[in-house]
Amino acid sequence: MLRPAVLFLIGIILIALSLTFWYSIVSPVVSLNKYSISGKSVSKISNASSSIYYFGSIIFNSATINNKSRPVDYSLNLSIAINAKTGPISVTVYVRNNPIFKATTNATDRTISCNTTLWRKNNQTASTGTILFPNIASPISVSLIDAFTGGTTPYMVIQNLNTTSATNVSYIYNYTAMFRNSDGLPLVIFIIGVIIVVVEGVTLVRFLIRQVRAR
Repeated sequence: MLRPAVLFLIGIILIALSLTFWYSIVSPVVSLNKYSISGKSVSKISNASSSIYYFGSIIFNSATINNKSRPVDYSLNLSIAINAKTGPISVTVYVRNNPIFKATTNATDRTISCNTTLWRKNNQTASTGTILFPNIASPISVSLIDAFTGGTTPYMVIQNLNTTSATNVSYIYNYTAMFRNSDGLPLVIFIIGVIIVVVEGVTLVRFLIRQVRAR
């Protein structure tokens, strides 16, 4: 029974290697790649409700569709400007369901702006009524499930704090996110390892059952 035992151990090693290659970014098997995405939208939030907006986009029929998932699993750097026509509103940005930024507008300041240069759009300073913050930057706590799903999706939740009327909200964002990229080799190694473990595991179990019955 030495052969199936050795093969079973090899299968376990292959599974561990596949996850290690991906988790530890072992080049050239796995490398870091980058998303650079921008988008804008205008939304109407019903009174006393909240809405979720994903930082991502896809291209469909040559048109860019915003608020679509783009999973990432390494880091995020986001600049964003959110304007509330009425309000106030509360804005919370999440990465893997962990809040990394939160701000609230008021009757005077109705635009929340996160920007690396603290608003140098067209070399101008921020307009009156803008609450300024630096870029939202965050590492992403990776989990092994990301090896099969591609990662998590950054998103924000906008809550309308005005219970008497709906709120018109517009936002525009740019973000750069790093994610693990591979040619699928870790997944192939993982599948081979699982097949070996299952096949040889069954062989070992049958051998043990025969040994128990022989006694």
